Amino acid sequence: IDDVVRGVVMGSYGMKTSRNHYTAFSIGLGQFADGTYQAKTVKMDGPERGGYGLAVRVNGNPDDPNLYVFEINAEGRYRFRRRTEGDWRELIGWTESDAITTGAFAENVLKVEAGHETFTLYVNDARLRAVVDESFDQGYVGFLVTEDLHIMFDDLNTPSQAAERSVGRNGNGGGGGRSKGR
Repeated sequence: IDDVVRGVVMGSYGMKTSRNHYTAFSIGLGQFADGTYQAKTVKMDGPERGGYGLAVRVNGNPDDPNLYVFEINAEGRYRFRRRTEGDWRELIGWTESDAITTGAFAENVLKVEAGHETFTLYVNDARLRAVVDESFDQGYVGFLVTEDLHIMFDDLNTPSQAAERSVGRNGNGGGGGRSKGR
């Protein structure tokens, strides 16, 4: 049995993990450095505590990538983490925000503005916080899903804003990686 199911359904890219304490990545669309990354998320099913979100500056081994990830959960919390050679470090720990839509089938738009070493995080156009880290200066963009969740992603925008680099209604996702643990 595969631990992660990925695919495009009615123009949206979906990821579903099949067991607890599992992190799945879906990565593609070329290398980017500075710019704005944005995607709409819809939580279809799974526990409220599970995180899901937007991965940026993804690089290294596709099955064990280095990356930054902006996650939210259905409890109305967000965090920003860095993964380096399999080790996770929270740059912003789980923090509550009224800007996050919670509950079943909750839609949220996640945005990361990456400028050199500064990352500014937004949910539904509300600025949450900025953090500085200079570990990775470029990489791929992708998605992350944990904790037995089923999440749909749509309307991914990358710094190029070019139609051929948009995932959602006109395209589909890239490759994928996975990592056991959190």
